[in-house]
Amino acid sequence: MRLRPFIGALTFCVFAASGAHALEQHTWRDRVVLVFAARDTATLAEQRTHTKAAEEALAERDMSVVAVVADKVEHWFGEERGDSDAAAIRARFKVPADQGFLVLLVGKDGEVKWRTEKPTDLEDAIALVDTMPMRQREKGEGG
Repeated sequence: MRLRPFIGALTFCVFAASGAHALEQHTWRDRVVLVFAARDTATLAEQRTHTKAAEEALAERDMSVVAVVADKVEHWFGEERGDSDAAAIRARFKVPADQGFLVLLVGKDGEVKWRTEKPTDLEDAIALVDTMPMRQREKGEGG
């Protein structure tokens, strides 16, 4: 009987270490724009172009862009933090492998703040970041 709580805690630790906390290396360091696509398409190419055009604004706001295309992870912008398990990232954000296209903004706290299923110039995501209390503090500190 006394082993049940211990086994439960041990099971949780094993589950957590197995990838349940995908992108945890970004938590409290940077915001992440996640781009999901079932395969490489014109829609994905359009998003790459939008991302490239927004790089200055992304850098100013501590944002990285990580694309999960089929079963591969691509780092489009920002510091690569070892996120290479597409299945773990999809599981963490509940995005099925057959999801055609999806963009998520993940805050520094690791929570999803914004989403769209269309290619985006990222202006809405950037504007949302600018309203966040943490970003307001960063700007006040000269960041």
